[in-house]
Amino acid sequence: MALLVVTVVVVGSPAQPHSSPLATENASFDQTDAATSTCGPLAHLLGACKTATTTTTTTSPATTASGGTTPSTTTIRSSPSTTSTTTVTSTRVTTNTTTSAPGASAPTIPQSASGRACKHGTPPVAAPSGTWTCTFDDEFNGTALDPTKWAPQLTQFSGYTTGTTKPCYVNTPQTISESGGTLNVSVIRLPKMAYCKGLDYFGATSRYEAGMVTSYKLFSQRYGYFEMRAQTPSTTLSGLQETLWLYPLDETLYGKWPNSGEIDFAEFYSDLASKDYPILHFPGSTNDPNANVVPNGCAAASATPGGGFNTYAVLWTPTSISTYFNGVKCFTDTYGSYVTNPDTPPEPFNQPFFLNITAALGMGLNAVNMHTPMPATTKIDWVRVWQYG
Repeated sequence: MALLVVTVVVVGSPAQPHSSPLATENASFDQTDAATSTCGPLAHLLGACKTATTTTTTTSPATTASGGTTPSTTTIRSSPSTTSTTTVTSTRVTTNTTTSAPGASAPTIPQSASGRACKHGTPPVAAPSGTWTCTFDDEFNGTALDPTKWAPQLTQFSGYTTGTTKPCYVNTPQTISESGGTLNVSVIRLPKMAYCKGLDYFGATSRYEAGMVTSYKLFSQRYGYFEMRAQTPSTTLSGLQETLWLYPLDETLYGKWPNSGEIDFAEFYSDLASKDYPILHFPGSTNDPNANVVPNGCAAASATPGGGFNTYAVLWTPTSISTYFNGVKCFTDTYGSYVTNPDTPPEPFNQPFFLNITAALGMGLNAVNMHTPMPATTKIDWVRVWQYG
């Protein structure tokens, strides 16, 4: 999904089912941002344009006998702020000055769970090479979000919001919680307009609050199989949008969005609740017929949309990306022949990406209105990631 900040929605022409809520804002934001810095939209979203002291630990890919490389998993440690009562994990620029940035308290980050099986076995697809190894597993059986795996996204620190209705992203029991065996991210309608610190950068009012969590600076991986089991809100009325997606750890490695890529392996619109609309973003993706399933969407015979649990996944290799809906393949994109300047294949999908789970409000044909049911909660039963080789 492609904002004032993030790219998390279908970028589309009028023939597509929706206008692009976040992509539209992202394009506008980038035009302004380009004149002032090299910091892109997600850097602002995560407050990464602020300075902080960080230490990066990267597992370099091993060289194979054939001269290629095996996939890699990356963790990045970020020191907490020393100038604010809020300690954080989200910052990208390394300097001698430490300032506050968004996120949860900076945890001690464990190494990836290499050699350990995920809770319930292996992916339903064959490993591209070798065998599958679990690298990330959260079954959400606790009573609070695990700060070693996830950090809330907060508007007050980053200016992050979505769509044109611009909910305020906060970490409250009403917007982000873990209970009953699921992670719950919600959008709520407030009794009246309320001030949101950081909205529109200087602070503004909003009638809505929402929840989003990210593994930024906590877990990222290049290649592998990423899967989530999720229940979307039980409605077919317009106004709600949810996205399960991957974003590059270094979002400006190849330039501004979408030059460093984005993988939205599950995207939902409440007025089209029976379908999934996964999409890829990269330079040239708008000319790639295999990078999305617009306008028809992806359906699965076993799907239980609008209030039922379904699985959503992506298989990512050095040459192709395939998305899945309840084990049914939505699309496979061997994107290399469509990549355009400034990227050169296998760019931009050759660096680690991190996990994101976003509850949002729609726009365009899926715009929020007085009939949009709220609170609207997306429940995540589990998130599992495997590496192959």
